[in-house]
Amino acid sequence: MTDIQAILQQAEGLTKGKFVTQPLPHHGSWPEATHLLDKKSLLAIAAALGAQRPLLVRGEPGTGKSHFARAAAALLNRHFISTVVQPYTEYQELLWTMDFTQRLADAQLMSQGLDIVQPPDNADQNGSEQQIKQTAAELLAPLRYTSPGPLWFAFDWADAHQQPCKTGYQPEPTLDNQPPQSLVLLIDEVDKADVSLCNGLLEVLGNRSFRVPHRKQAVGGKAESESPLVILTSNSVRELPRALIRRCVLLDFSLAEGDELEAHLCTIGHAHFPDIDIAVLQAAAQQIRQDRDRQSGQTLKTGVAEYVDLLRALQQAGSDKHQQLKQVEQLAAFFFKHQPGQQAE
Repeated sequence: MTDIQAILQQAEGLTKGKFVTQPLPHHGSWPEATHLLDKKSLLAIAAALGAQRPLLVRGEPGTGKSHFARAAAALLNRHFISTVVQPYTEYQELLWTMDFTQRLADAQLMSQGLDIVQPPDNADQNGSEQQIKQTAAELLAPLRYTSPGPLWFAFDWADAHQQPCKTGYQPEPTLDNQPPQSLVLLIDEVDKADVSLCNGLLEVLGNRSFRVPHRKQAVGGKAESESPLVILTSNSVRELPRALIRRCVLLDFSLAEGDELEAHLCTIGHAHFPDIDIAVLQAAAQQIRQDRDRQSGQTLKTGVAEYVDLLRALQQAGSDKHQQLKQVEQLAAFFFKHQPGQQAE
């Protein structure tokens, strides 16, 4: 049975309000967590795998988009690596970076006669100068200072690890230090960067391959079964290029309203904190619902992340249900998301 067939089989057994509970162990800088995968999420993963397209996950902050990527990797038994896009991130950095500073420093040392590899003992006197020049050119070769980026590791893990320079991106290591058979790459918050980054990704994600200057062989281009699943997330801070959206499989995360929202939050709360009494889960969910109602029309809203944080704080407040219920409203005020100048009460 293929990965796609297995996922579709799991999705077929899910009805509305039912989830696959996916444990997420501690991994690199990512803490231990739990993620609930609904039928829609499972079908989106299957669609992306089948179409060999990146999966673009959109939704308001705090809805679990990043943890969804981890859950997809765990579900598929694939190694998970990630990178977070910043406003200053350039498209090329996702492929490779050049350590110009180190190359310049090495060139200056060599110009002063330091650390230059001497010619072999059997080299004649006339050929010594030429041998030194060749050696210096080899040591300053651009590829010696080219560090693989996240897409390089995703498309060819073994090749990326063989590169002599690794001063740039460092992926999450495998547990057994063995090359993974396949990967899931999370490119988080892609909408924070300039539109040029998204446009630059179009050909790379479409071809699942790219070229590096001064290198004859392209990176990637392997069989479809070995291709990584690339997951992009967007908080819809800015509009993404239509060309990128057309090349992606889309999954929109949206929170329900009213009683359905409370039920959904309680399900999430129980998965994360099974020891907390259902009455506390419901009281916290009701508080989040009220907060969201007060934020109607705002772009910054209290959501799932705040609900989980509130429950975590309540759990630390004590194991007594009545004490936790007493603290819900008091602690919830500090998880209410609002812009400066707006009232939190």
